[in-house]
Amino acid sequence: MLQPDATSQSALSAFPATPLRGLQRTQAVLGGTRYADIIVGQIAGALHRGDLERALRALVVRHPVLRHRVSVARGVGPVIQEVVVDALPILASRAPWQREVESMLNASFDDDGASWSLRWVDEGRSHHLILAVHHALVDGRTLSLLLSELLVALDGAELGPPLALAPTALDLAPRWPRWVAPLTRRVFAWHTRRVKANTPLPGRRLHTGEPIQTIFAARTLPKSTLDALRKEGKPHEATVGGALVWATWHATYKLSGDCSVEMMVDLRPLLPGAPDVGMYAGGVLALRGKQAPTPWGQAAIATRQVHRQVKSGLPLLAHAIFEGVDADRWLAAHGVDLAEHGGTGSVAQVSNLGQWSSPTTYGDRKLVGVCSATTAIPLGPALMVWLRTVDGQGHLSAIGNAACVTPALLERWLERVAADLTALGEGTA
Repeated sequence: MLQPDATSQSALSAFPATPLRGLQRTQAVLGGTRYADIIVGQIAGALHRGDLERALRALVVRHPVLRHRVSVARGVGPVIQEVVVDALPILASRAPWQREVESMLNASFDDDGASWSLRWVDEGRSHHLILAVHHALVDGRTLSLLLSELLVALDGAELGPPLALAPTALDLAPRWPRWVAPLTRRVFAWHTRRVKANTPLPGRRLHTGEPIQTIFAARTLPKSTLDALRKEGKPHEATVGGALVWATWHATYKLSGDCSVEMMVDLRPLLPGAPDVGMYAGGVLALRGKQAPTPWGQAAIATRQVHRQVKSGLPLLAHAIFEGVDADRWLAAHGVDLAEHGGTGSVAQVSNLGQWSSPTTYGDRKLVGVCSATTAIPLGPALMVWLRTVDGQGHLSAIGNAACVTPALLERWLERVAADLTALGEGTA
């Protein structure tokens, strides 16, 4: 959790510091300075360090999220503050890219620099670019835009004028989420106590001050599987996202028993004027255990429940629930022990980021694949899986809370998710 940064207090006076609000403040309180949201782009074609540095500098000039640092000011709490980006936080590596992702998930951002970093994994004819930004500043859609514009700049094209720092979700949201926040907090505390008491993945108790370690795994799905899922899901009125929810539930059920599955969604349709760059994600409950006798029935229920909750604006509550209070202290005062069961607040979560909507070819370079990851933090899920689709091919990635699951278990779980999706598309689930 974020602690006062005594070494950087003098720097806070160089630029104005803006207190974080809503979910962004909660993310900083619970995740501290190491809460990374990550996108990985696999690039085919030549890549040179000089070109990469030039493109990154153009990206920094355009996007203020790459010129800001998440820290804590005494008497104020979590803040964001603009910093001067002199040295680019880029590191070249030849290690396996999956292990580099895992390393970045477990590393803090530079105390004196902006809260982002980039790892370039050089594999000769192909490369993996791993961009990590503090999650209080960005979401998956933002990272997609940053990666696409980085590839545009690598090709020598201009990116356009600098953007303004995005408003918070609460600045754009209607008032009702804040009106019901006190009641929502009490319901959330009750629900979290209930989940912790009944979780099928109990995990060990965290030591005082111990950060949660994150493990990572990835798989690919052929285009035929994604095509089959769309075709088979249509008569059931179930989306690929609904299918992912069922596969995640079923894989977890086979691993440890019944559970609920949450889904992260994009809130921009609920926030008029929200830009592409910012932190506008929220969560909803997609499936509460077994609710239908068939897999496609489960997927259809998840599809309907997510659609209904988004339409009602329910995921906006995630941004308002702890407005004006610090989540860790408030929950501790209301009987939620953040150290028990590995610090988890739920068992499984999914995010279907859909099809890559930007170009995949940039001059002599081609974007072959994209995947995602996020650092495990207190109140977060024990297991989380993402699905991204590039040129029809599916890219699954997953993280696990190391206090609850082992690397081997995460690999088996993700393999089961992939197998269940394949079976669902083939009609053999």
